[in-house]
Amino acid sequence: MTPILRALFAALTTLAAPQAAFAAQAPPASMKGLVLHASHRDVLEVELGGSRFHYVAPFSKLPFLIWPDAARGVRPFEHDREAVRGWIARHAGALGSTGLRPVFDKTARWRRNMVWVYRFEREGVRLHGARVEVHWHEGELQGLLNVLPGPIKSFDAATSVEGTEDVSRVWYPMRRGAGGRDGVDLVRARVVTKTDATHVRTSYHTPSGELIKTVVATAPGAVQPPAPAYQWKEYTTGSFPDQIDSDSAGDIWFSQPLNDQIQVFDPVSETFQIIATGNDDPDGLAVDSKDRVWSGLYVYGRGMGRIDVATHNYTVFPPPYPGAYMAIPFETCGGSIWVSDHQVNRVSEFDPVSETWLGDYEMPTPACWIVDTTEDPLTQTLFFTEYDVNQLGMKTPGGPIVDIPVSWGGPSFHVFSGGKVYYTLWIGDALGAYDVDSGTYTEYQHPVSGETGGPIGRLSNGDVAVGSRNAGYVFIFHVATETWHSYKIPTSNPGLKDGLHVDANDVVWVTESGVGQLGKLDLQSDAPAPLTLAVSGSCPGTVTGTVGGATPGGQVGFLFARITGSANVPCGMQCGGRQLGLGPRVRLVAIGTADANGDVIATGIAPVLACGGYLQAIDLSSCRQGEVKQIPQ
Repeated sequence: MTPILRALFAALTTLAAPQAAFAAQAPPASMKGLVLHASHRDVLEVELGGSRFHYVAPFSKLPFLIWPDAARGVRPFEHDREAVRGWIARHAGALGSTGLRPVFDKTARWRRNMVWVYRFEREGVRLHGARVEVHWHEGELQGLLNVLPGPIKSFDAATSVEGTEDVSRVWYPMRRGAGGRDGVDLVRARVVTKTDATHVRTSYHTPSGELIKTVVATAPGAVQPPAPAYQWKEYTTGSFPDQIDSDSAGDIWFSQPLNDQIQVFDPVSETFQIIATGNDDPDGLAVDSKDRVWSGLYVYGRGMGRIDVATHNYTVFPPPYPGAYMAIPFETCGGSIWVSDHQVNRVSEFDPVSETWLGDYEMPTPACWIVDTTEDPLTQTLFFTEYDVNQLGMKTPGGPIVDIPVSWGGPSFHVFSGGKVYYTLWIGDALGAYDVDSGTYTEYQHPVSGETGGPIGRLSNGDVAVGSRNAGYVFIFHVATETWHSYKIPTSNPGLKDGLHVDANDVVWVTESGVGQLGKLDLQSDAPAPLTLAVSGSCPGTVTGTVGGATPGGQVGFLFARITGSANVPCGMQCGGRQLGLGPRVRLVAIGTADANGDVIATGIAPVLACGGYLQAIDLSSCRQGEVKQIPQ
């Protein structure tokens, strides 16, 4: 096509066919964090009203993160709210909002950007969850975020008979295919809101009455308990610290993919050591129960790396399939290592003992962008987050991977606690929770609006720690009361990404990737106290274990081993996989129920072989542990 014809075609056509950019421009630095792993995405081009834009489209064919071509230097619209609204309306076909009316909603902030937020409505009824964000910095357009669940295929205005509850209506997108890639059908959903002294619970239902999801927010005026005593401390690490974990000595390990290295931090001496990995681009990181550091190597065909904590020896294990870009490892209760591959859409299992791959599995939904892995240690069921299609994957032992649709908003990182999978939403300011038994999911609104989800961790009592990615907070979600505590990271806009870890003492560590820092949040009073354990009697003979500080009415397990060490709670029981202070061949010797004061007494006859051995108690409701005590002789 000649330049003249190209210009004429652009003038006559609102949307040119998307194409891979010949000289693709990276997203603006101020907006890059709005897409998970944006730097690994294909960048496309589109002409909108004569202006060239670059974009990435993780969720469907619709442009999602959109930014103007810097070489053109032409502003597609003026810095005027009505002008922007008109531009969004004129390009509804390209943006996927045909049949919807954009309405200016509010002004917000994303890090250093000023953001104009536009919502959509049809026939005076809003579309749930959809928006267009227009990002400005010092009056200059940075780009747009087009948050639509997929191309709209139909509008169904059917309604059911309303009850006497507090009922309203919204358009709700019902996804076709995986994650809405085949489009969405908008239905007039029934919204029921119930408010009490502490919470507002909003449930969304199809016209036929089927529950879609529930959203829980703190009630206006609810009295929140003050944040307990805590202390922040930050340390300079160098460029882009990423995923993070700790070893049995309490040292903190984190990857630095941009520097091809892994660092270890000693919290006592407050010193760092660097372990070079050649040009291996170590991405995700996990320290297993045997003090081996594992990292997915985000280099074509390289595989997975391992560092021995004691010697710092570095070993690479080639992948079980060609073209791998291995990413985030995870140790299961049984001791094997599972590692995700975002780009090749696979997850693999590795046996650290035989140093062989046990299998690799293609995700059932193509290009789902599998992020990481977590596990229910009681059933040894694995779960995977699938960011691009807004799903969880679930794999029971010996079974296939099954997909589970969950909240639209980019589920990214997750933990298992109390029968639920808690997952963060990369473009949503809420924590998702999938109930394994009921098959339903709930969203818990973050205590600070506009703070989108990022990394996640689990405290010893089952509460959940969430790192937010805007101004930067650590939120603690108390699962029993569905309440929050908020802890602002001292450095503003720290650029949290993948890294949050809760260590054995319930200290929360975060990697502040955007500013090259390591953050330490000591929850001092918010962290649950350990159990107390007293052992009396004589061996061989009658021995009594007395536990204090347990969950009232909850069960407490008494575990025995001949020596101390760092073995795990056995798989198949509550808290399976948790590291103990006992040595190998751990046995469960008694279970007791705590009284109203949290006290438990267990008495038994200890044989000769138990004399001089060790006991440790674990609260099976919260997974809190007590110190190790020797059996008297």
